[in-house]
Amino acid sequence: MINVPGTLRLLFTGSWTASVCAGLLGVHALARDDGQRFRQLERTWAEVLARAWSMKVDAHGAEHVDPAGTYIFMANHQSHMDIVALLVALPIVPGFLAKKELRRIPILGAAMEAGGHVFIDRRQRAQAIEAIDEAARVVRTGGSIVVFPEGTRHEREAIFPFKKGGFHLALSAGVPIVPIGIRGTRALLPRHSKMIRAGSASVHIGAPIAAEELTRLGLDGAMARVRSDIATLAAMPIDDTPRKPRRASALRRRR
Repeated sequence: MINVPGTLRLLFTGSWTASVCAGLLGVHALARDDGQRFRQLERTWAEVLARAWSMKVDAHGAEHVDPAGTYIFMANHQSHMDIVALLVALPIVPGFLAKKELRRIPILGAAMEAGGHVFIDRRQRAQAIEAIDEAARVVRTGGSIVVFPEGTRHEREAIFPFKKGGFHLALSAGVPIVPIGIRGTRALLPRHSKMIRAGSASVHIGAPIAAEELTRLGLDGAMARVRSDIATLAAMPIDDTPRKPRRASALRRRR
């Protein structure tokens, strides 16, 4: 077991991620297989990081997922550690519906694109629709996708309102949604913190909601059903408090 103490965990995370991304690009460029080596490298990246962070991941309900199946996984989002926890816990190595800013990070963005991850800019409606269409194409060819329907990490342990994009994706692709509740990651790496703490996280995988059931429920009904399931699995309350709009000064700094 790798044990990188204190702030060295952050340095190890960067160097290990860069090394694996370079390896992933090499596999993508040279290997002409079914993607198994690529997916195994992604899982190895997550498993090594979990050990380096001294993060124990407990998976519950993995029997609900057929490794040969195709799904839209929907999970609550508390921390950057959620991604590693999911890759360790799920019997499938999925792609992710990721924010567009990650695409601009050297090596990482290229490796994610090669791996079938889909980038989305939720502030640009036309681009967001294109990203959903691209994700639907990935799913129709057998690639499962993870969506964080809250759209961003939150500082409180609650299930906040959902974005519609992932549900349009599931209805368009005609595949089941698997609700997932993640517990414990916020305490290990809170939003706005760079200090990785040792500890435990648990991933609670719910029963898939069939495509036929999603169609019967319709968009709003499917969103309500999945949100309720995720709240139960995450053992968190539902919070409908509107998010505070970002101040103009904060927007200028981001530009």
